[in-house]
Amino acid sequence: MPISRWITFGFRQHDSKHLAEVEDPDWLVPTLVNSWVNFDSTLTARYRKNALGQVQLGGAVRSGLASSTIFTLPLGFRPSIISGFAAPMANSGGTGFVGQIDVNANGTVTYVNTGAAPNFVHLAPVNFRADGA
Repeated sequence: MPISRWITFGFRQHDSKHLAEVEDPDWLVPTLVNSWVNFDSTLTARYRKNALGQVQLGGAVRSGLASSTIFTLPLGFRPSIISGFAAPMANSGGTGFVGQIDVNANGTVTYVNTGAAPNFVHLAPVNFRADGA
């Protein structure tokens, strides 16, 4: 087999042909709470877990309450400990800043009040390993 077909991950080798056959799972749509709404119809809040047990969030939200839960992930999609993530945000005037999103072991995805009221909270930087995965 030509060496170009092999990819090394850590100490294991995997055939790239078989890796390419693994498709990302469909996105799931959470129920937003605490006045959070989807930013628009193209950036809807969503989540999924890939074959390696990595949970990915996507989309963007706006108009929620400061320091409040945005939505709650179901069992199987939660981290074992609280995980904090820097996330791009913007205020109503369009000024961008970096804020914080926490994903708690109980599944709550929370906007952490950083002193600025966001009109845009991007969820895509959030990526973590699910507990038990």
